[in-house]
Amino acid sequence: MKTALFASLSLFLLLPSCGNSGVAGTWVLDTSVMKKKMQESMNRAQAKNPKQNAMAKMFMKQMLASLDKMKVQMVLHGDGTFTVTSSTPKSKAPQEGKGTWKLEKDILTLTPKSGNAFGAKLEPKKFRYDGSTLVPEDDSKAKEAGMVFRKQ
Repeated sequence: MKTALFASLSLFLLLPSCGNSGVAGTWVLDTSVMKKKMQESMNRAQAKNPKQNAMAKMFMKQMLASLDKMKVQMVLHGDGTFTVTSSTPKSKAPQEGKGTWKLEKDILTLTPKSGNAFGAKLEPKKFRYDGSTLVPEDDSKAKEAGMVFRKQ
């Protein structure tokens, strides 16, 4: 009787994590998508204003180059916690954050508990999960910029 109860309880406790096991792991920001979006934006601006000054062109080239040096990594642990580390060319040290995550259908919610990797506000962030990518769901600027995370 105790063995059957223990087996049933174990199965019950494991089921939720089985459904989320695909999303657990290491995710990295795919800067190539962001570069493509930025290049498209530059091309549209150039088409609208062919006399775009050299300073604006240089600034955009610097922005594209800085994306190569930007690194963002999220690790979604199987226990429902996550860590995120980000660094940019201007940051003196990597920024880190920790919190919890949950997956409901195809929406992943990250709830930061500490750190500054998500900016000054520790507000939940939502991502659409399609099995291979995470795309911001509630941040139109990040979505427009082409922010996409891919599983490693």
